[in-house]
Amino acid sequence: MREAYPSVPVFLVDTGAFSGDLRKEEGRIRTESLLQAYDKLGYAAVNVAFPEVVRDFAKFTAMRASTRIPFISASWVDAKTKTLLMDAAFASRAFGEGRSVAFAGFHHTAPGANVVLADGREAAVLDITEAAKATLPPLRKTNTLLVALVRGDKAEVQRLFDAFPQVDLVIGSLGTLISDSLEHYPPGDKNSVPFVFTGHEGRVLNEVRIFLDKKKGRKEKIELYQHKLSKEFPADEEFEFMTAEALSRAAAAPKEEPTEEESHEPRPWRQPATLLPY
Repeated sequence: MREAYPSVPVFLVDTGAFSGDLRKEEGRIRTESLLQAYDKLGYAAVNVAFPEVVRDFAKFTAMRASTRIPFISASWVDAKTKTLLMDAAFASRAFGEGRSVAFAGFHHTAPGANVVLADGREAAVLDITEAAKATLPPLRKTNTLLVALVRGDKAEVQRLFDAFPQVDLVIGSLGTLISDSLEHYPPGDKNSVPFVFTGHEGRVLNEVRIFLDKKKGRKEKIELYQHKLSKEFPADEEFEFMTAEALSRAAAAPKEEPTEEESHEPRPWRQPATLLPY
């Protein structure tokens, strides 16, 4: 897409629940490899969901610190103090000319799904309506485009949109999309619909195109294009082979402990605008 549209900002995002079980070596390698790929591709924002928190949040926090990816969540809080466990949103200035797009992360409402973290704190998930009303209004005032990333089903996506319909686009799990102006373009068809659900299961790549009205400084329309893949990607058998091969290499490699300087030296941060070749 970046080669096809060299002058157009391209934003890659994830709605969350990508982490393997970091308490196991296989899960650690799988997640680490995925984050390295996200980092190399220059993901604009990644939402944090239940697997990332419950499957050893301390290890996940250390792992994400070695990337330049903005990990966001307006839903996960300290159960006692109600303070967020991470930034609720991230704004990119990649558009230039003073325009910006803000991404905010949300998790489906999960009453009682509290998690005890390694440091003794208890993490909880805010009601999605409460989280949306607290996070989205100030972002709407200061950004050209506002996109919500939701780990949740169609009903939760709809609840967020109902709580704050001024959001430009809501991207939910498994290709759930909702907007006040969304034109859907599957191959050979054209329909104007406000809500799209595509249970693609890895066989379809969703491309969302947002058109701006430069004079008014806001979105003009949003189009959804669905690209059918030749085969399901990533193929389970291929990924299993890659994971097994990585585990074998890791077991055979000599163990080297990092020096104190190496283990504490932070990686330099850079904005998505410099990550993407526009």
